[in-house]
Amino acid sequence: MPPQIHRLSVRPYLIYGLNGCTLLDTPPPHGGCDDQPTLGATQIGLELSGVQAARGLGWAAGFTNGSDERLSNAASQDVYVHLSQTLGLHRGGLVFYYSPDIVGDGVHDRTVRFGPDVDLYSRQWRILGQFLAACESNPTGYSESLWYYGGFLEVNYRLTAALVSLLRVDSAWSPRFDDRMRGGDTLTKRRLWEVTGGWQWVLLQNLKVVAEVTYGENHDAVGDSTTKTWAGTLRVATAFWPLTPPGLSEWMMRQDPP
Repeated sequence: MPPQIHRLSVRPYLIYGLNGCTLLDTPPPHGGCDDQPTLGATQIGLELSGVQAARGLGWAAGFTNGSDERLSNAASQDVYVHLSQTLGLHRGGLVFYYSPDIVGDGVHDRTVRFGPDVDLYSRQWRILGQFLAACESNPTGYSESLWYYGGFLEVNYRLTAALVSLLRVDSAWSPRFDDRMRGGDTLTKRRLWEVTGGWQWVLLQNLKVVAEVTYGENHDAVGDSTTKTWAGTLRVATAFWPLTPPGLSEWMMRQDPP
């Protein structure tokens, strides 16, 4: 993997893995939480994009199967739009994502997500941030809508040409949700946050070591309970292994006569 690293963190971003099912701890009317897509899930789709370089304007629009990498599981065809403005090395954007139904099987749970994002870049540091607001119209099947919010702020700092550090704060929360007046049994108010720190060390042009530690808390205000978690990652990453194993290109260059 080349030293020009763009997305440093290997820890999943908190807001990209959430939906109404995971926040409410209540299975959807059909299937389970694993059957409902999230922004971080692999999906099949088509995207068109364009850039107006002179003004720094960019756009992307597309649709996905609203499920995962299997077409047979598609609950709906989701659409999204992302607009961006570049100023020098910096960029700001706005994203909008809509799904007509993430539950499927006759229960309509319309979902919309929208919010700004920012990417500030210099030779030694990079700051990434995004905020998303989301609404699901019917996550438990009793026609009670759920709003939730979240985002992250991540700082990457290059200590040397081969060593980069990372610090990220993720947060997400939902207001009080209560569907009991409509016949349900769900009552919750959730707040989650995580702090991730780590570094990446480029050993060779296509070989690096990644280390990260994450501490997180999941607080349910209704039950006044908090779940605390620790997670660690140690990973060796490479690229193009079948064609260029780590160090092969450097070895071949040393064999060339002057």
